[in-house]
Amino acid sequence: DPLFRHVLDRRSCKEPYEDRPIPPEMAEALSDHARIVVEPELVSSLAGLARVSWEVEARTPRTLKENVALMRFGKADLEAKSALDLITHLAAVPDDIRGAVRNNGGGHVNHSFFWKVIAPGGAKAPSGDLAAAIDAAFGSFDAFKEAFAKAGVTRFGSGWAWLCKKADGTLAVSSTANQDNPLMGEAFGGCGSTPILGLDVWEHAYYLHYQNKRPAYIDAFWNVVNWDVVAENFAG
Repeated sequence: DPLFRHVLDRRSCKEPYEDRPIPPEMAEALSDHARIVVEPELVSSLAGLARVSWEVEARTPRTLKENVALMRFGKADLEAKSALDLITHLAAVPDDIRGAVRNNGGGHVNHSFFWKVIAPGGAKAPSGDLAAAIDAAFGSFDAFKEAFAKAGVTRFGSGWAWLCKKADGTLAVSSTANQDNPLMGEAFGGCGSTPILGLDVWEHAYYLHYQNKRPAYIDAFWNVVNWDVVAENFAG
């Protein structure tokens, strides 16, 4: 992935907020007006990717970076839609590209969401309305963590564990396979509702530090959750 390689290449940067042009292979796809801004001291960790942002000039469509592939497929009617909108209404995506949108669009949405909920800072535990909703749904915060961990540990192969807000405002835990997202609906194994917290349980997300010990990875996840972001997701 060109973006990931670019981030890794910059791990030795000394300047605190150095700004460099993106690699040529990405510039061709995104236009020569897009640039990446990275906080170098953080890019060695997953949380650091939460600080990666795009600077796109006003005349460049906001959704361009998400929908280059759609333009190449000749799907002009879908170009203006965000990846989030596409996966939320997956049935409306043409059959010939639905699989690609499901996998790649889902991956984009899931990871963009993931970087935010593990962004540096924020509360280290839920409080207020979110804490009350967790207690109402699971009995306690510890019981919620057990249910969430079970969803992640028992997900066979690759996938995600989720805490979701249902239409009635209550919370539920679920897991999805591969790059599926709860917004895709219950047919895809999710809770058919809005995710407010998610954890990547693909093996490549944890193997370097935890090898095949997925439960240990999930235990460590609670140390980096930004509960302020999760509370914003719950309130939204």
